[in-house]
Amino acid sequence: HRPQSCRKEWEADPLFSGWLQPVSGDTGKARYHCCNIQFTAEHTVLKNHVKSNYHQENSKCLASTQKSITQCMQVKPNPEKLKLETGIKTAELKLAGFLAEHNIAMRAADHLTDLLKDIFKDSNIVQNLSFGRTKATAISKNNIGSCYFEELSEILKRKKFSVLIDESTDIGNLKTLCIVVRFFDDNTKSVQTHFWKLAQIFSPQNRDAAQEGATAERLYEKMIKSFSDAGVSLANILGLGSDGCNTMMGKNNSVASHLQNDFPGILLQRCICHSLHLCTSAACMQLPRRCEDLARDVYNYFKNSSKRMAQYQEFQEFCHVEPHKLLKPSQTRWLSLQQVVKLISSQWDALLLFFTSQWLEAWLNAAENIYRCLNDAWLCLYYYFLEWSIPKFTNLNENFQSEKVMITTLRSKMAETYKEILLSYMESNYVIMTPLSQLDPADASKFLHLSNMYLGVKVMQHMQALLQQENPSHSQAFLTNFRVRCQRFLMTACLEIKKRFNFDDPVLTHIECLTPSIATNQSSRLLYTSLLPLLQKVPRIVDPENTDLLQFIDDQWRQVPLMKLPENFKEMDVDQFWYNVLVLEDLGGRRVLKELAAFALDILIFPHSNASCEWVFSKINLIKTKPRNRLNTDTINGLLHTSQCVNLSGGCVNFKPTETMLCSFTSSKLYQQRNDNDPSQSTSAGPPQAAEQDSDSEVEFI
Repeated sequence: HRPQSCRKEWEADPLFSGWLQPVSGDTGKARYHCCNIQFTAEHTVLKNHVKSNYHQENSKCLASTQKSITQCMQVKPNPEKLKLETGIKTAELKLAGFLAEHNIAMRAADHLTDLLKDIFKDSNIVQNLSFGRTKATAISKNNIGSCYFEELSEILKRKKFSVLIDESTDIGNLKTLCIVVRFFDDNTKSVQTHFWKLAQIFSPQNRDAAQEGATAERLYEKMIKSFSDAGVSLANILGLGSDGCNTMMGKNNSVASHLQNDFPGILLQRCICHSLHLCTSAACMQLPRRCEDLARDVYNYFKNSSKRMAQYQEFQEFCHVEPHKLLKPSQTRWLSLQQVVKLISSQWDALLLFFTSQWLEAWLNAAENIYRCLNDAWLCLYYYFLEWSIPKFTNLNENFQSEKVMITTLRSKMAETYKEILLSYMESNYVIMTPLSQLDPADASKFLHLSNMYLGVKVMQHMQALLQQENPSHSQAFLTNFRVRCQRFLMTACLEIKKRFNFDDPVLTHIECLTPSIATNQSSRLLYTSLLPLLQKVPRIVDPENTDLLQFIDDQWRQVPLMKLPENFKEMDVDQFWYNVLVLEDLGGRRVLKELAAFALDILIFPHSNASCEWVFSKINLIKTKPRNRLNTDTINGLLHTSQCVNLSGGCVNFKPTETMLCSFTSSKLYQQRNDNDPSQSTSAGPPQAAEQDSDSEVEFI
């Protein structure tokens, strides 16, 4: 007879499961713990004992006191195993955040995981990674992006906020509406501007919707639906910021008009950056067309030829000019014109020498046209004028592209630039003594004499040199024409500013008093003895019928300059200043200026530009490229939310997944099938096959 040993698979046999145990130190023995008897490890012996009355009686007695089989089989979690699983989840979340932040195609995840496993062979976490493009897409959409969106939704449910919107068409010919929200964040203690949602306006397959186009009703419906679906109260919407097109800000049948009808008292603000760009473009139309033609021709001559660029560098070195690359003027990049003008005017001599040699050697028509323009000394004079005048708009534009609170200084900065331009061609007494809203930039009776206009130092120096070199009578005609065109440029710019900006806006006029320098200084508050004019303009913040609260806020406003506030308060940004006033306590622990500060923080979220929407579209252009042109809107939303979440954490290196993200890291949540009744939205990220189709498509874009 051959002795047998106790086998592990016997413990899984239903006949012995829950009762049979091996005997430590003796493989030839087995033990029934309910009977407390050891047996020879023979399969027949064990079966016979199970059939015995003794075993059946003992098992019945223990069954009433024992736990269920499922409970008995539960094993206490292994700390090392839990630590490894958490490390794997964290690694995959951070990798997905890395791909989203740096706009890397999800297809790279397939090779990235294999590469990491090959490099870090001694890491248990890396060797256990299961991270491909399907999972990377699912994490961005249904984990990081979804958790971040839920957190943002919870903030907006209890906070007042402003909405910034803009619409655009991406590389895949999908028209989308970008929605950005602006609110005061208690965590950062400052006003924040965050991307909310990208809504697809209609799909090409929906012919009825496509036939209507991006109408104001459809845009308004998409915007309202995005907040309603997230459970955000529409009563919390305080203001709207957008560009000045009729669909967005028109008086009749626009997004703004629908908002005003449904939510009376909402604040509206046209994007000041768009307005300044349009003012500059209209003013430049008053200058000779050759100014723009020269800039475009020079750029086109060099853009596709490394040989010409190498040849031109020799002339740059000879003329001691910095080897900067020449740029192209763009209608969509608001700050490009200043750099284009500056580079051409600074390299005028080097360009003239280069195109002289090109024209003489090659006899190219393009080189000849540029050569003739560069030989025109009066055309150079226009570039010097633009080099002086354009920065007045672009610097202001760049300043207002900031996400900081600029609404309190918006009117003062616009008034400062408006007066500066007027004083360059109009009488100073008229400009200084007349209210801004009553000034007429086209009143010829108040114009300075052409010879007395101020057009910049370089213009005056170059003008003197030209008068000395050329025939005075011949030069005088060119000089008069040059001055008249410059005068028209300045006048048109001021007329456009007056048309697009209301210097008597009651909200912008009174909101200036919230700046720390005015609020804390009694002498600076002579025009702002009471906040009632401002309170009456924002009924969505303070109910006009609540006179008790109005009185509380106004009394606290009058107390601010009488209180001894810390000196560093005056140097803070306006939102940080009012937050510190909010938490300021007296000796009894009472917040004496609570109502005033809460009102100030609510009104400071009023938008000044929608440059944030333009940044989102720029981000989309980096995500949805030609090789990835089939990415759907849901995936882009997930990538944008993930990227924003990672950036707010300090980047992919410092990004730490939250407990919510780790708990949501399950297959049922990652690969959930989204049921959207909106026909314009594509379904995505259900089973792996659907997610794979949705990730990166490398088909040729037509």
